[in-house]
Amino acid sequence: LHCTTVVLGCAAFSAIIGCGGDNALPGRERVSASGKVLFDGKPVPAGGVSFLHKASGDIGYCPITNGEYIEEEGQGPVVGENTMSVTGLEMIDGKPLWGGTYSKEVVIGKDGFKEDMTILAADVQPADQNYINVDDPVE
Repeated sequence: LHCTTVVLGCAAFSAIIGCGGDNALPGRERVSASGKVLFDGKPVPAGGVSFLHKASGDIGYCPITNGEYIEEEGQGPVVGENTMSVTGLEMIDGKPLWGGTYSKEVVIGKDGFKEDMTILAADVQPADQNYINVDDPVE
């Protein structure tokens, strides 16, 4: 339930501000971000890659579609030290592929961020077996 709440919150947040967010203040320029995301060797169908800028708290968000994420220059993460977090779903508004998020520290350069990543089941918490899709009718 917590993962679903986080994912829905990110989706609502990105709908309000757009996929990547507003242009950053001077000294906090946003750059492009792109790459592929695999989970145990298979493309992640849906989800998101978020970047939390350590100094400012600014957030950049890139949706994952069919194993790829992309955000144009001016809309992606802020240059500098960031915590990158990845969530993966079986489909849009679907069951999480793993529990919690996969996170790591990254440094974003002025030329943008490009990274393909493979996330292994051994590196993340297992998906919640008690996941309930609130859109499915109860029998």
